[in-house]
Amino acid sequence: MSEKINDCDQVFPFFLKELSPEASNAFALHLAACPQCAEELRNLQQVWQALPYEMEEIEIPDSVKGHMFDNIMQNVLEHERQEGMERSDAPLISAAPQMAAEEPPKLIQTGRKAGRWSFVAAAVLYIAIGASIGWGLKDYGDSRSSGSPNTSLPEVQPAQVVKQFILKAFDPSMPEATGKCFIKQQGDAKQLVLQVNGLNKNTGDWAYQVWFVKEGVRYNGGTFRVNEKGDGVLTYDLTPAESTFETLGITLEPDAQGTKPRGKKVLGT
Repeated sequence: MSEKINDCDQVFPFFLKELSPEASNAFALHLAACPQCAEELRNLQQVWQALPYEMEEIEIPDSVKGHMFDNIMQNVLEHERQEGMERSDAPLISAAPQMAAEEPPKLIQTGRKAGRWSFVAAAVLYIAIGASIGWGLKDYGDSRSSGSPNTSLPEVQPAQVVKQFILKAFDPSMPEATGKCFIKQQGDAKQLVLQVNGLNKNTGDWAYQVWFVKEGVRYNGGTFRVNEKGDGVLTYDLTPAESTFETLGITLEPDAQGTKPRGKKVLGT
């Protein structure tokens, strides 16, 4: 007997348009009656829309896409199971601020099981990794067309989430600000993936800047801007020194050129 699939678990496949026409129509009916799934779908769409518009979209082969997604989901779920067994990680979840009914969509919904986060985390990973792999496949295709018949497609390294954090608000003028970030490792490379909600919209040259702190040394983790709803996303390639940071903070800066914090802290671990 096959196991019945929970309708709420179909958000991610529906977003990727991987459901059959019948299953897609059935989920669309479920979506109209489930505000939580509708909100999660909006979150996924926001993350996608926040990616750089100038990135050229190419089709990833199904074999590579399936292998990549299977590894991401396996590692994200395994990471969550391990966290559930460690009492020391429990405060991370409880520290997340309660969401007001009128808040912009968040990636975490405190009223649902922690397992729901795996789909959104996997979505961010899938999109970010898929984009980078897509560029690699494009370069591979270009090199083949230029004349190297014996070149074979390199094996795709599996990606896994090795650490994740919940960010809390520090600025009284932005009490609804929240955020999540996690470190994704693929081979020897590590990357920070950050998603924030509820920040004030940027004006002029003002930008938000990420800072890592390790043994008293502060590292610049990149800058980003948010949309009208205060939502933003950032990916940043970590150096070996940065990848073992102790704390993380986000400040609002007068421009994106700073080498040290000049503005107020708005989010942090």
